[in-house]
Amino acid sequence: MSEEKLLMSKDNKKNNELFVYIRIIITVALVMAGCIAGVLNFFGLEIVRSDSIVSVTEVQADYVPRSTIESAYVEKAKVQELYVLKEEMQKILQGHISSETIRKDYVSREQHETVVKENSNLKAELYEIPSPFKPIQRELSYSGKWHDERLGLLIEIQSASGFKGHMNVVFALQLPDSPLHKEYVSEGNGKVPQWRFHKAGREFELSMERVSPPVFIVREI
Repeated sequence: MSEEKLLMSKDNKKNNELFVYIRIIITVALVMAGCIAGVLNFFGLEIVRSDSIVSVTEVQADYVPRSTIESAYVEKAKVQELYVLKEEMQKILQGHISSETIRKDYVSREQHETVVKENSNLKAELYEIPSPFKPIQRELSYSGKWHDERLGLLIEIQSASGFKGHMNVVFALQLPDSPLHKEYVSEGNGKVPQWRFHKAGREFELSMERVSPPVFIVREI
């Protein structure tokens, strides 16, 4: 019995030593794995299979980057859609005007119509006869001129002769419904020369209130 116990004791001792050795090996392996992982992470390295990568030299020898193709080449199917032959340019441009010429010499129809409308409104405002109409009086020299575009009235003194109280005045007169003509007026005959005319569906009267110096007044009647 003592020999059997002795043998069992020896076996247990060997098993314990083997277990210790295994633990040491596992611990060392874990420490080394941790060290390797730390080094790879620190230097930004990665462990990959050797058959999953290709060297840069081999790639450059057999391949061209896609970016090079995209920047330097165009697909044949898109050439007709995106490009025109240089020899056909002149023929095509015969029916075109350059953008520079357009910017320099043209305005859009919308801009043109806006300007025309604004000018029309300004003219209407400028030439519109106010209502009620306030009488307008003008005193002219013996070479004076009065032109009122709103009323369509033109008076231009052409000559004057005589002496105080007996002056004679010749002037050109144009009214909306009367073409340009000459009028002769003498001072001292006791009559006030008057002319009636129509403008914009309204009736007005021009009178020469004084001959020397010439004074004209327009009233609506």
